[in-house]
Amino acid sequence: REIGRALGALGSTPAPVLVTGSPPSAGVVGMLGEAAAVYLCMDDFLHIPSATASMIGPLEQSLLARVDAVACTAESLTRSKVPRSGVAYYLPQGVNYEHLAAPRPLPADLAHFPRPLIGFVGALYDRCDVQLLRDLAAAFPEGSVVLIGPIQMDTTPLMAPNIHILGTRPYATLPAYVQGFDVGIIPYVLSAETLAVDPLKLLEYCAAGVPCVTTALPEARKYASVVRVTDSRGAFIDGVRAALAEDRDMARARGQALARAHTWQRRAEALLQILNAAVEHHARSTRGAP
Repeated sequence: REIGRALGALGSTPAPVLVTGSPPSAGVVGMLGEAAAVYLCMDDFLHIPSATASMIGPLEQSLLARVDAVACTAESLTRSKVPRSGVAYYLPQGVNYEHLAAPRPLPADLAHFPRPLIGFVGALYDRCDVQLLRDLAAAFPEGSVVLIGPIQMDTTPLMAPNIHILGTRPYATLPAYVQGFDVGIIPYVLSAETLAVDPLKLLEYCAAGVPCVTTALPEARKYASVVRVTDSRGAFIDGVRAALAEDRDMARARGQALARAHTWQRRAEALLQILNAAVEHHARSTRGAP
């Protein structure tokens, strides 16, 4: 009702295109006179620990039965979240390049930590490999493991002299922290959830000019020519050592060239093409055309 009222307030406009990332919104599809509906799927809700699969699953199936297309941030999701129309697109995450790349001064609360600064930006919760972070801190006792982001887990196992948990920082100041890292890490465990995750922070590290080391997330492998994708805790630590040893200017140039090719502007252009195709598909199906 609220969406309908908001659309009505716009006056005489073309029929809207409905884009939703929420399975519980299934009941809205078809209620707004929309020209098309698209499910923008950025996670596998059935494997997120905080979600109830028995509740989300039927809602998602209902949504998939109603939308004209699905756009997924992970390639595996294009195979597991196929709508009744059969139309699924791969639309990976992008990056706010200018925000991350513009040089910033080193934040005062990073300046006193011993280097190398091995940093992670993201929520601290069950995606993170706690043992890997502990091993990393032990492997670089002269350096600092810096963790920035909301804390959603018991951090007692991460208590070590050179592990520094800073909590959240405003998005406006985040580039200064990332640029201050010597290496950016993605220490995710491999699970049914993370196998379908395209981590935003990977391109953010690259845009900031910071070398990146990640666990073997399937979605990270498409960038393996620039970032280090590792298959074990030992290989991860070796990857950090190698990243620290490489020429920083060369690493910055490679990373930023990658990030510039995957900006949100480019992703927006791709999404508009998907929406236009969905409108055409909806019109054909409404007319009963093949």
